[in-house]
Amino acid sequence: FIEQRHYERKILGQEVGEIVLFFGCRHREKDELYGSEWRSYAEQGTLSAYHCAFSRDQGQKIYVQQLIAQQSALIFPLLTQKRAHIFVCGSSGNMPRDVRLALISTLEKEGPMDTKSATSLIQTMERTGRYNTETWS
Repeated sequence: FIEQRHYERKILGQEVGEIVLFFGCRHREKDELYGSEWRSYAEQGTLSAYHCAFSRDQGQKIYVQQLIAQQSALIFPLLTQKRAHIFVCGSSGNMPRDVRLALISTLEKEGPMDTKSATSLIQTMERTGRYNTETWS
């Protein structure tokens, strides 16, 4: 997807929407397989932002959902005004639920939304294909 958008933007000269990537894994050195490519796309402007969480590289674990909470002001307009598409990929453990809750919290924090309204927006995004999960155990 990112390669396609890069091609459309750089080679074809087309305008493409923002791409914000949150990536998480245990160790940068062992697990961030495409990190150099993603950093390059960020430097060239194809990725609007690239946020990484490495849960085992420091004493205190850092997860993607924490980065989502930190970037709530960036995420809110993407969800509510720019019709963002969300792709949650990875372990089927707690991560999908925790990312969903972080997005709901973002909607509550940044907009005048209560939990019911924020949850409803995420559910609508799911029904309309704007919120997708691909997880495995």
